[in-house]
Amino acid sequence: MAGATNRTLVLSNAQPGQAGNYSVAVFNAGGSVVSANATLSVGLPVAFTLQPQSQMVLPGANVTLSALAVGTGTIRYQWRFEGTNILNATNASYSFNNASIPTHHGNFSVMAIDNVSAATSSNAFIFIKILPGIVMQPVGTTNLQWQTATFSVIATGAPPLNYRWLRNGVNYLSNAPPTLVITNLQPNMAGSFRVTITNLAGTVNSTTVMLGVLADTDADGLPDFWETNYVGNATNMSATADPDGDGMINRDEYVAGTNPTNALSVLKLTLTTTNTAVLQFIAQPSIGYTVQYRTNLNSAVWNNITSVAAQSLMQTMQVNVPKPPPEPARFYRIVTPSVP
Repeated sequence: MAGATNRTLVLSNAQPGQAGNYSVAVFNAGGSVVSANATLSVGLPVAFTLQPQSQMVLPGANVTLSALAVGTGTIRYQWRFEGTNILNATNASYSFNNASIPTHHGNFSVMAIDNVSAATSSNAFIFIKILPGIVMQPVGTTNLQWQTATFSVIATGAPPLNYRWLRNGVNYLSNAPPTLVITNLQPNMAGSFRVTITNLAGTVNSTTVMLGVLADTDADGLPDFWETNYVGNATNMSATADPDGDGMINRDEYVAGTNPTNALSVLKLTLTTTNTAVLQFIAQPSIGYTVQYRTNLNSAVWNNITSVAAQSLMQTMQVNVPKPPPEPARFYRIVTPSVP
């Protein structure tokens, strides 16, 4: 090779055109000698001439994916699902029956291997065409100014699911999570909310629910209307005071729906006069409750006995409890709003 005078010949980035027989001539003042030929073969790296294609299929369908690669020597294949090798899937095509989620919904690819190199195909996304559906609708709520409101939805369907929340029919948050959290509520944030859920197969809309925001000018956890109703001013009531001396501060009286100026209007559990295995309390309209117990006052865990749904009228509610309890002692309480 002209100009090659070293004992070692280096070919960088060898190309097919450089394939052939190479020899070296060695000479000095006494003469010369030529080596035997060394044959250089330049193999082509494996490359795909046919990539596997994404498909949208119905549940239960039969699916075939195909690919084709060229290279040096025999081409070997290994199909993968979400990056994991599929057992015995070593041909240029791969087929499966009865397409389903989660077994087949996702990205398929194939690795091609020849005598000198390996390459991985692009992903083929198999989308199992299941429309989105809603199994739990969002629920409307009314919260105090400055506090937080939460709307949640549970949906089914082929992933990925995209959630878009709308307020008063106008986009509020796109590419959102299924739970919408709105902090630092202000009265002008009140309105209607719904969520649109979309996947490649289609779209579904949730029911429309309302967000109410109660003004709380002094941010004390007591709405203006409630303070005005009892003391005639939206900012003159102390949330931590107990003017009627019933053991409930004003903020707790508001949550429980009781009257902060009447000691007889109080949320508490009492024993019935005729049956010590029955507890009772006065339920206020439109408020839910949960009766709980624990066996040790120093324990942090409260166990639910029962929940009482909101009633339309004020009434006395009774709850059966074991007498005697199965443990050495039980301590009871009632909480509102109700807890899961």
